[in-house]
Amino acid sequence: LSNYMFVNDLFEEYRDWNYIIVKSAGNDNRDAKDDFYTRCLLANDSVGQHIIVVGALEDEEVLYNRYMKKASYSNYGEFVDVYAPGKDIYSSVYKSDKNEKYDKMSGTSMASPIVSGVCAMVYETNPELDYGEIIEIVKNNNEYYVIILTDDKSNVKRPVIDALCACNTANR
Repeated sequence: LSNYMFVNDLFEEYRDWNYIIVKSAGNDNRDAKDDFYTRCLLANDSVGQHIIVVGALEDEEVLYNRYMKKASYSNYGEFVDVYAPGKDIYSSVYKSDKNEKYDKMSGTSMASPIVSGVCAMVYETNPELDYGEIIEIVKNNNEYYVIILTDDKSNVKRPVIDALCACNTANR
């Protein structure tokens, strides 16, 4: 809890800055609202408005009519703002026994940098945008979606990141 309070205090101090936090949703295949840190960060209005929570896609195959599949491990639900590829992402690693520097990894932590990159591309396209406008563009300019059947049997429709749509919108 003390780490949460430190982070919250830090963000509170810089709440007027133009920043975006891209947070991975988690890899427990459960509703992201059950994740303590996600819930706490989003509960603070000063911090929550700066956050994009990212889930992972199983692969980039379109299943039907613009819908894609969530990764089996990815957290889901209304707290997840957008999904991005998160399976078998080539990343830097350190394995001392093999002297390897790169390997394929999977998880929402692999999906989050893709969303960070799209945020940077949107800002580069239109530097006049503030963080709130960038977040709205990234979350709401998509051609593909993920649909999740939740525990209470309701469907949750969430967007899949789309760099081209986001940058085209920012350029208008």
